[in-house]
Amino acid sequence: MSRVKTAAPGNAGAANKTGKASGKGAGRTSDSNALKSDSINKGGRPTREEVERRRAEQEFRAGLVEQLRARKADTPYFLDLVDECIYQREQLRKLKELVAHDGIVTVGVDRGGSVRANINLLLREIRETEKSILLILKELKITTDNIISDEEDDEL
Repeated sequence: MSRVKTAAPGNAGAANKTGKASGKGAGRTSDSNALKSDSINKGGRPTREEVERRRAEQEFRAGLVEQLRARKADTPYFLDLVDECIYQREQLRKLKELVAHDGIVTVGVDRGGSVRANINLLLREIRETEKSILLILKELKITTDNIISDEEDDEL
């Protein structure tokens, strides 16, 4: 099976005369966005890693909702923010898998036809996603200062 090199979406004229990709996203293969560990194996069943990840996500969400309930702030608005936080964490995981697959430095061809090493643009996206998650947690007022531990629950 041969791989076709494609350019990132939105790059007009991304292929040069030889058919090689150039510009942003050059060197990426068409199947690099298809993550191998993204949920289902050949038998159609979730992998053990996927089941563990989903369980961890459910525990994380339950912990956030529990913190909101303790402050009587479990309104639809804040519950939507919790769901957004879960979504952002999933996107962050996928971005990190892509960086692990593609590497921190990517090789591409610039407009002049010379080969260049570029810092992977996904690193910026990872940073922005992490900031977004932290802003959501700040809005929910979830910090390490106001976490209710199991010991404190027993005392109440």
